[in-house]
Amino acid sequence: MKAAVSDARGIETLKISNAEEPGDPGPGMALVRTRAFSLNFRDLMVAEGKYGKPAEQPQVIGSDMAGEVIAVGDGVLSLEPGDRVLNAPITSWLAGTMRPEDFGSFLGGNGVPGVFAEKVLLPAEALVRFDKLSFAQAATLPIAGLTAWAAVVTHGGLRPGGTALCLGTGGVSVFAAQIARGMGARAIMTTSSTEKAARIRQVIGEDVQVLNYRQNPDWHEEVREMTGGRGVDLVVETVGGDSLGKSVQAVCHRGTVSLVGVLAGADSQVSVRHFLMRQVQVKGIFMESASELRQFVRFVESSALRPLIDKEFRFDRVKDAYRHLQSAKHIGKVVMTMAE
Repeated sequence: MKAAVSDARGIETLKISNAEEPGDPGPGMALVRTRAFSLNFRDLMVAEGKYGKPAEQPQVIGSDMAGEVIAVGDGVLSLEPGDRVLNAPITSWLAGTMRPEDFGSFLGGNGVPGVFAEKVLLPAEALVRFDKLSFAQAATLPIAGLTAWAAVVTHGGLRPGGTALCLGTGGVSVFAAQIARGMGARAIMTTSSTEKAARIRQVIGEDVQVLNYRQNPDWHEEVREMTGGRGVDLVVETVGGDSLGKSVQAVCHRGTVSLVGVLAGADSQVSVRHFLMRQVQVKGIFMESASELRQFVRFVESSALRPLIDKEFRFDRVKDAYRHLQSAKHIGKVVMTMAE
């Protein structure tokens, strides 16, 4: 079968290779024919050898897929052949709090084989059924969508009528804004591009407020002005670095900062006074469990929310897909699809 593999030496060494068939599913397992995949910033890090310990030899990459069940093993009652499914990226994290050992089942990095292949064999409990979405749409949900759900709902505690500030226009931030609006909350987004600002309002909703952080480096003050001096209930912080201090200042009394990413660096300087005086809480978000993914899928399919796909590539154009993600010109998700 065909699979996308990496030697962790950069995008230019990615290639489509012949890989060994996964075989028949054993007890508790399911064999899936993949139809679509989505890319995440983590995938760039894996390809460049910057994520954990790379495998000793070229390995199948990728963590997000959607496809059809081909066969199931003994004891599997939740799935049957023909079911449309997507995967939980950390296959052993089924519910509750993540255990340290669960990280060893995080697909597509740190030496763990991924899902960018024609067929994959996965634990049935780590697969989630969907009905109304296309394969391309469903493939965007595992990492970006689930992380946004955790940041806004599971740990963010946003409520209808509240306000969420979502930093940037990548997959997590776009999902976070869509989730906030879908639950009756207000969404504010940031960007460095007037073109992206216009497109965000066009595809997500004219009621989404977008501010340009390059035109106004003190964007946290602008956010407070936009909220009548109160601040937002929740910040989905995807940037890290110096941005974290501004996020803490943008949030309201007893508000929450969901810390998702460190695109600008892992080290930050934050005034303790802001935490103490306004009782701000910062919560680290590292995705969520298969159980939460099921809840998120139910939310999506019962609402008007549809994943925003920036561009689709054929599977055999894996390098082009990675280059497009690396360019940071996208809004939403970058997807690869298998030929029918």
